[in-house]
Amino acid sequence: MDHQDFIKKFRSSSIDRFESRQRIRSFSNFLDDFLSNPYPYLRNSPRYILDVFEHYGTEDVHRVGTMDRRWKLFDLEHSDLAENLVGQERVQNSIYMKLRQFARSGKGDRLLLLHGPNGSAKSTTINSIMEGMHQYSILPEGALYRFNWIFPEKNVETGRIGFEEGEPENSGSYAFLDPKDIGSIIRCELKDSPLLLIPRAERRELVEHALSLHPELSDKENFNFNWVFEYDLSQKSKWIYEALLGAHKGDWLEVMRHVQVERFFHSKKYRLGCISIEPQGNIDAQVRPIGFNGDAMPTILHGLPLYEVDGDLIAANRGLCEYSDFLKRPPETNKYLLTTSEKGTIQLPNFRAHLDLVLSGSANEKQLNMFKR
Repeated sequence: MDHQDFIKKFRSSSIDRFESRQRIRSFSNFLDDFLSNPYPYLRNSPRYILDVFEHYGTEDVHRVGTMDRRWKLFDLEHSDLAENLVGQERVQNSIYMKLRQFARSGKGDRLLLLHGPNGSAKSTTINSIMEGMHQYSILPEGALYRFNWIFPEKNVETGRIGFEEGEPENSGSYAFLDPKDIGSIIRCELKDSPLLLIPRAERRELVEHALSLHPELSDKENFNFNWVFEYDLSQKSKWIYEALLGAHKGDWLEVMRHVQVERFFHSKKYRLGCISIEPQGNIDAQVRPIGFNGDAMPTILHGLPLYEVDGDLIAANRGLCEYSDFLKRPPETNKYLLTTSEKGTIQLPNFRAHLDLVLSGSANEKQLNMFKR
């Protein structure tokens, strides 16, 4: 094989992998998937991480004359084999039981603090969970979806542009536009679920109908999906949604034409849903005006007070956030975490965001004893 044969093979493999993972969907595709299998889309972060544990299963191990349950996700291969967790089955099971409580109540309303002497595998434990989340999110049963707002170039004729094979011709989704036909893309940095694009009353009706088609879900343990009825779009997406709804005189389907549903994958390396924050690390969250230049801003959005947020907590949303050496942080920097953990919100200048994540931290015994005093 010469280099051209390899290039053709790599291209074919890349296309097949992209299509098999359903990386890009229209909103109608998403709804079809939801009605076929609603469970994955009704999970919040605690339930998702619980599923990571349960997906890889357990094995019984003998430790000093006793039998312990070990979770196999801690045996997954890492890029650095030194990251594999040795022992610590009691810690594994304590984390699992806490995740069950969070999943049952529907929110991770406590910060999980792992404490012990230096070298007791606190960070390794969290890193192993994050690696499990990454590998699980690549699998079909671990799929996670967010959405983007797509605005076509002004000269683009709707016609058949943006249709996926098998979609009704009158849907006219912009989700599949060629890059040359896209005027601008506005991404949701909080990775909102596409379900939040449906008004609350209709959302409840849809979920109840989906559950009636899958009655087995009513018997599932530790599965609380009240968030789907309580949450709303993040602030920036809500402004865009309302602007489009007004421009189209209340036609919700016209608004959905601008929605591109995108699959994403948990990754600590690429800062998607798996974040470790050092004691003197970056700002946890901050807000700024949305970054558009000149004509890049769609006309329909001119004059709207659009802000976007970034920072470690935002990158961790819909996943797991670890505060390394948590008790080394100045206490005043942690005050907001009480509200964030209990209510799942963070208040910033000109912005209030709902967060769906599990918070964890690590501390050695010396730090913990000083904190207690």
